[in-house]
Amino acid sequence: LVVSCGDDCLGVASCVYQVAIVLTVSSEPTGGPVENVSVQVTGPALGPATCTVGSGATTCSIAGEGGAYTLTVDAAGLMSAQRSVIVRSTAGQCDCMIVRTEHVALALSRIP
Repeated sequence: LVVSCGDDCLGVASCVYQVAIVLTVSSEPTGGPVENVSVQVTGPALGPATCTVGSGATTCSIAGEGGAYTLTVDAAGLMSAQRSVIVRSTAGQCDCMIVRTEHVALALSRIP
């Protein structure tokens, strides 16, 4: 994903938000989507995670900048899980950063 603020940077109010992390959540041992996923994010996120339940898994998108993130994922009846993620970025036009989206897969186990 390449984001450009344009050739003329004058008057550019802000840079476009980019997806820093795509988190795919499924349930163990059978796989499949997880309902009512909650994702707590620490790090340079630009808002909360937004999750969509699909046919094979639940997909959550986290907009943000480059840096270190910690994701804590919860869902009713399943054990919570935590992951650390490093998102890399490079300088683009108009001092807007270009974020390299990280893809993370996580399977939550049932509470015994």
